[in-house]
Amino acid sequence: MKPLSAKITHRMFVIYISIYLVTLLLLILLVRPGLENEADRSAVNTLSLMTGELENVYSNLTEYGGTIRYNKDLSDLLKEYRAKPDKVCKARITQTLSDFVIANSSVLTASLEDMEHNYFHAIYYSNVCNASSAQEDPLYQNILEKQAGSCYRYLSPDLFIAQDLSLGHHAMELIQLIHLDHTPYVFRIYADLNTAIRHISLLDNNTFSDTAVLYGDGTAAYISGERFEEDKDNLSSLFPYTVSTGRLRTNAGVYFYQKDINTGWILLGFSPNRIYHRVLIHIFSIVTLLYLLSAVIYTLFLVLSIRHFLQPLGILNLAMQEYSAGNEVKTEIHTQDEIETLNDYFLEMTQKINEQVDDIREQEHVNSVTNYKLLATQIDPHFIYNAMNIINIMAREGNTTAVQEINSALIKILRERLNTKLTITDTVENERDTLYQYSRIMAYRYENKIRLSMDVDSELLDCQIPKNILQPLAENSFYHGFPSLADGQEGHIDIVIYSIEDELVIEISDDGAGIAPERLEILRNRSYEIYNDKKPHIGLDNIRQRLAFMYHDQYQFEIQSTQGYGTTISITIPLIR
Repeated sequence: MKPLSAKITHRMFVIYISIYLVTLLLLILLVRPGLENEADRSAVNTLSLMTGELENVYSNLTEYGGTIRYNKDLSDLLKEYRAKPDKVCKARITQTLSDFVIANSSVLTASLEDMEHNYFHAIYYSNVCNASSAQEDPLYQNILEKQAGSCYRYLSPDLFIAQDLSLGHHAMELIQLIHLDHTPYVFRIYADLNTAIRHISLLDNNTFSDTAVLYGDGTAAYISGERFEEDKDNLSSLFPYTVSTGRLRTNAGVYFYQKDINTGWILLGFSPNRIYHRVLIHIFSIVTLLYLLSAVIYTLFLVLSIRHFLQPLGILNLAMQEYSAGNEVKTEIHTQDEIETLNDYFLEMTQKINEQVDDIREQEHVNSVTNYKLLATQIDPHFIYNAMNIINIMAREGNTTAVQEINSALIKILRERLNTKLTITDTVENERDTLYQYSRIMAYRYENKIRLSMDVDSELLDCQIPKNILQPLAENSFYHGFPSLADGQEGHIDIVIYSIEDELVIEISDDGAGIAPERLEILRNRSYEIYNDKKPHIGLDNIRQRLAFMYHDQYQFEIQSTQGYGTTISITIPLIR
């Protein structure tokens, strides 16, 4: 069962969460459209910046083309080579092109070819920039044949691996027809795109998850991301590309594109919902943080207030849980509200219950003592009958001495058994003397065939034991241990009383008939509560009931028996002098 404070806190928490969810819903409905528009503008601006990176490279390439046209040393060498071709002049042209590459840090390599197919190139990346690659390039040959035009291309970094086998360079290739000293040449130059690609990647990470660069014909020049990689053959059909910029919204996110008017290249960017709604997520995060912070502060004060106001109720609840009939309860609650009234009713109720419990307890005590006295004074009618029968037999035989002895013993036993004084215990000495009187009668009854011996520690004679306990134990052995004796057969009953530390032990053993196993099991497991038994008992049941009444769980009653070999009963009780 939850405490009341926990229920109130839980209810307030549910209300608070509901308000929070409604606030988020209103933010989505009211703020999301404006944020989406802002995200679109941001994505378009990012794509423009990415396009600007390519345009910078394009502008540099165009500038390099103009620079090479006005390179007087190169023009003179080419003119000299046209007049007299030789290896020395060609080597000087190669060196001049190499110096041109070195002078421009973003240039990877460059080459020139005239209409007579004289091919000159810098010494760098000859695997890419050579006569063979030019002859196998359709775009290059088209410009060479027409002696007009230009084009731009992206080249993979796999082609531009440095000599130290480090990562290669992304490159942009420019092929265009230029005139040096009024002579047409096909000029081919490769610019390093690594810096531009790095800047594009940074922009990509902030705005897009995937980017791609397409040639003017729609084929992919550069792809970053799995989404465009999977559909690289269909990217040309994704947009109409009829305008310079555009977008396409899907369930997964938004596609953006922008077309470069100079190179004809197209930049694509994909912004998934998680990036596209980043601003909205940030707003939600701030709102959530502020809401949670205020919730913590609010809950802290709420819990403290609830605990303060409900603390008296907790005290009353604890008192109710710990209360048991008969215990006195004291709870000081002065709240001047319903809790104080409830506490007053509770105290009044417990007082009435305790009064009733005292009355019931007193009545039960009277009943218990009365029941115990009845148990302690029960007389076995068979014993009286047998004693009187023995007296008659002795009288007929004229044995007046035996009659007097048996009658005296019977009188003493009856005096003890019928004593109605308010006492439930007696000394070991008195119980021993009563048992001695009983043994005198039984000696005549069994013609001295059964011998009863007692071994009592003299230091225990003044100890208190339940009244009338030894004689019923001996009587049980006489009647159940020796129901019949053959001629010449004798029986023995031994009673020993001794102490172990603070416990007194009574043992009575016989070598009689013993107890059947099933009967022994019943005797061991039987309940001996006085209040639960409506039938009077005289023998062992009588003793067990009285022991349970007097000592509760502070006694032991054990029966050990083997059928045909005898029985031993052991009683252990507290040692009381």
